Amino acid sequence: MPWFVLQTTGSATGSGIVAFAAIVPVVIAGVFGGAMVDRLGYRRTSIVADLTSGATVALIPLLFALDRLPFGLLLALVGLGALLDAPGGTARSAMLPDLAATGGVGIERATASAQVVERGTRLVGAPLAGALIALLGPTAVLWLDAATFAVSAMLIGFIVPAARRAASDNTASEGYLASLLVGLRFIRGNRLILAVVLTVAATNCLDAAWFSIVAPVSARDFYGGAAALGLLLGATGGGAVVGTIVYGAFGHRVRRRSVFVACFVLVATVRLPLAAMPSLPVAVALYAVLGLAAGPLNPILGAGRYERIPAELRGPVLRGDAARGAGRRPVG
Repeated sequence: MPWFVLQTTGSATGSGIVAFAAIVPVVIAGVFGGAMVDRLGYRRTSIVADLTSGATVALIPLLFALDRLPFGLLLALVGLGALLDAPGGTARSAMLPDLAATGGVGIERATASAQVVERGTRLVGAPLAGALIALLGPTAVLWLDAATFAVSAMLIGFIVPAARRAASDNTASEGYLASLLVGLRFIRGNRLILAVVLTVAATNCLDAAWFSIVAPVSARDFYGGAAALGLLLGATGGGAVVGTIVYGAFGHRVRRRSVFVACFVLVATVRLPLAAMPSLPVAVALYAVLGLAAGPLNPILGAGRYERIPAELRGPVLRGDAARGAGRRPVG
């Protein structure tokens, strides 16, 4: 999407506005969109969110081809897609502990495995997207992006057991406002969960600017185009896959706090040399180190949340954490 805006408008400011339109609905839906999760259940919410979000993505290249896509409508479609996608991210996140228990997998390994898949899609998807944009253009790739939502809906529909629910019957029956207040009170009363929510909110604001504006503009102006952007983001994904796999294998033997602090500091400092716009090979190496350091962060955060949030509060509490990339953008 950032490259689509850059190519069709030539404006980095426009890309920033589109990124803003994608983030604000996620925050709103993260707090107030839990009613969908509570009423429909995890599995149904994920499927409905994917299908509706995919439809909004498909409308963008369709309307653009028909010359019926003013910038305001583009912002509306991006915002609507983000608004619908957030409950799906909450639902998929809330399913993980039960699925881990069903499979007899420890929570640290389960969260790490989920992150390996998510990071691995960046490793494969970003270079592939860059190459396809160079060959076919961003409009065609948006059609492929819309199709991935349908694939996600089918995977959840055919593989995940239908009995997974978003909350206990008592939580679902007490009303949406009461459920929302229960979740917010739990977050406020648990220092660790509150710290996680605030930290993720702050870092995602910075990451949104980096990956939606800084990376695409630097790729366009200094590194040659969309293929370079895919290479940079793929390096991040590759490093993150390695970091996540290593943590998943050995994380239970080390202190989470020490690993988290060290990796967080490295994620922050490794970006500084990128401001000098080094050569592409150096930039790729730095992005790989960035991903490597970011790899353990989400598994650590996820394990901490799942261990401290009671099962009956998972839906109300995790909806407040849906801004963790709208279910699609990992920390770092």
